Amino acid sequence: REQIAGAAPAGATHRPAARGKSATMASFKRGRDDGGADDTRKVFVTGLPYSVDWTELKTHFESAGAVSYSGIMKEKETGRSKGCGSVEFETSMDARKAVSMFNGTKMGERTITVRLDAPMDPPSKRHADGYGDTYSRGGMGGGMG
Repeated sequence: REQIAGAAPAGATHRPAARGKSATMASFKRGRDDGGADDTRKVFVTGLPYSVDWTELKTHFESAGAVSYSGIMKEKETGRSKGCGSVEFETSMDARKAVSMFNGTKMGERTITVRLDAPMDPPSKRHADGYGDTYSRGGMGGGMG
């Protein structure tokens, strides 16, 4: 029997894709149970004290459930905290619990906002310029004379 290029070898199993997504996207998209927006396991946190690091963020959110990842966003040039970060939980239920437990509460002297992290569209759905519009903004300008 002839093997088709790119096809799975004989005997390999295929995991069906979730909600119309490719199997690769459904299997490897970080922060999702099954590829659906309702099942995100990640929360986005703003209003963090600038002194908080990823370990403090993780410890703070562990009362909502098992934390698998926490991170603080930092400025590239200075390495200073931007006052926001993300926390990923083992389950989407824990992520929703974290939103209800911590949104609008104080962490240090600041009030934090916690929301479910909205997944990004796959690159094929976004326009190359990042704005999502369908027209070109032009090129190099005009001619030489």
